[in-house]
Amino acid sequence: MSDANENTAPAMVRVRVKSKTGDVYVRAGRHWRADRWMRVEVPLDVALRLHDDPWLDVRDLPEDAPVDVDPAAPEATTLERHLADAHEKVAALEERLRTVEAAHELELEQFREAHAREISAVTSAATRHGQKRQTSEQ
Repeated sequence: MSDANENTAPAMVRVRVKSKTGDVYVRAGRHWRADRWMRVEVPLDVALRLHDDPWLDVRDLPEDAPVDVDPAAPEATTLERHLADAHEKVAALEERLRTVEAAHELELEQFREAHAREISAVTSAATRHGQKRQTSEQ
């Protein structure tokens, strides 16, 4: 036996769509023109994705379509939520970068100091060796 939900096709809706980019915009496998409205029949979930796209103007969605979902809802995938998540990730990466840069600067300073000590040791050893040579030649 098959489930009744398996046999039902997704809800189809007729919408008008137009690009806001000033040019052709590709979304959901279609080309949306900016100079005229296109009437299409698509599944409701595709229509909602088109509606949520900031570069498309979508009209004639059914009144009961779940648009403008609360961003705090767990099922919401709005652009604002994605943007907030991206800002958090960028802030975390910038903090990590500052930490790594500080560690790198400290490491460079330690290398510079060690190098200066080595050069000083080699220079003083060469000076002592040169003084001994002069004394023995006299």
